[in-house]
Order: sequence, then C-alpha cells, then structure tokens
Amino acid sequence: MEVGESRTLIRSSGYINRLGGERIAYLLLVLATLGVREVYLDLSASPLVCVTALEQVVDAKSRLSRSGLVVELIGLTPTLSKVLQIMGFDDHGDIPSHRPNFAS
Repeated sequence: MEVGESRTLIRSSGYINRLGGERIAYLLLVLATLGVREVYLDLSASPLVCVTALEQVVDAKSRLSRSGLVVELIGLTPTLSKVLQIMGFDDHGDIPSHRPNFAS
C-alpha cells in the first residue's frame, strides 16, 4: 500500500475471496476515517475475484462516496470489467494505463 497526503494506492494480488472483499471494504472505512480522500484499488494482479467480494467492495465504495471518499478500481481485466457491468456497476472506474502519482 502506498499512502500519499490525501490518497492511497492499494495493490491486491492473487485470488480475492469473500473474506478478502470484507477486508478491503473494512480498509476503505479505516482510510476514510483517517481522512484519506482518494483510494485507488489496483486489481491488475488479481485476475480472479469472487463476485461476493466485488459486491462488498462496490457497496463500500458507494456508501463511503457519500462521505467524500473517492474509490477508483484500476487495473481491471476485461473480464472483471464485464462482470461489474453485468452486475450493474457501470461507474466502477476506468482502466487507466498509468498509476496516479503519489509523490505529489
């Protein structure tokens, strides 16, 4: 995890199951409590993500957006992007070709 002044990059790796989704959702809550305003969740090293885990992360993203936290899912594989679209989560974020700069 890389932490900047008001933004954080979380990198996952490997398969994310239901428990992993719960942990990510909890981490988002903690980061919001600490005053982080932007979180980038990089899923490029997690080509397999349990649907329940995706639901938990997207639900946390939606709830925390009301408090001002912006969560972007980045590094999505085309399959993960399509699954999110099928689930009705079209606003999950783009698949940027670059990572945000955390040095500034």
